[in-house]
Amino acid sequence: MALPKPSNALLRKCKTHKLKTPMHKAFCDLVVAGWDKEDAYAFSGLWNSTYSVLMNIQDMNHLLKEDAGVVAYIDSKVKEQEAIQKKAKKAVEQAEKQDLPEIDMAAELSKEAQLKELLAAKTLHPVGSKEWLDIKRMIADISRVKQDDIQDEDEVVHFYVPIQCHNCSLYLKAKGKK
Repeated sequence: MALPKPSNALLRKCKTHKLKTPMHKAFCDLVVAGWDKEDAYAFSGLWNSTYSVLMNIQDMNHLLKEDAGVVAYIDSKVKEQEAIQKKAKKAVEQAEKQDLPEIDMAAELSKEAQLKELLAAKTLHPVGSKEWLDIKRMIADISRVKQDDIQDEDEVVHFYVPIQCHNCSLYLKAKGKK
């Protein structure tokens, strides 16, 4: 089975990172993404079915340890991921440090406040754009939830509880049947 020709952009990336083929880049990306190295090696197309299992594993280990391009690419991607995780962790810590008054949180979480913010955000985007349609969808969702709340309130059943048994309509009906 012939593989499709890789794009020029992919070939440039491979050349920039000193990777031999796009399959090597795919292998590296899968390893960085957390795949088992043997699964990544097989799935990326580097596994050679004419070789023995031992030979394929040796070739994979050679790539991971001695191929300068592969080692450098994996190291750079791991460092990028660690930097992203540090930024995300720092952002979460800063958000946790901010003390918002309870009154503001309650007001922000109300459906009316959310609708006002969405309506304001909708005016910032051109009509028909992807963002505009997403905001319209969010407004419809909140409106539907709000309408469901109103319907739930209309379905409330009120019961009359008499103070004495001889005033109860159920008691009087039962007494009348006897």
